[in-house]
Amino acid sequence: MSRSFILFILAQAICIGTAFCEEWIITKKGNFFFLKKGTRQYAIDFDQGRPTFVKEKKLNENYSVVIYKSGELGTKTLTVIERCLVFKNGTYQDNIPYRYYTKGQRDKPYGVTWKVEKDQLLVTDSEMNERWSF
Repeated sequence: MSRSFILFILAQAICIGTAFCEEWIITKKGNFFFLKKGTRQYAIDFDQGRPTFVKEKKLNENYSVVIYKSGELGTKTLTVIERCLVFKNGTYQDNIPYRYYTKGQRDKPYGVTWKVEKDQLLVTDSEMNERWSF
């Protein structure tokens, strides 16, 4: 057996029965969208069209986010809006903006600043003039 096949089998064995192998999916019920993983489900915002899952990201040992693209706004220049579900020690905190960027310039986000500390997360959205502290 090849080494890659053995590693694949080991990875599958580790994943069986754990939440780490489940993927986040977006579901729709009526006019509402939800991010769902296993039995957990959270209502999400959407701007123009259908939202899409981006990724799950661990910020530090206490905080993690589940990022999704909520949509695109604009006429001549499209602004992509990414939002996220914030979790502290696995417990849901809030659904907030993650970042904004002009379509085609994903590496140049603007509007949302994040300050991640061990026991505190501070997020400021200068576009909407809002702040969050977790």
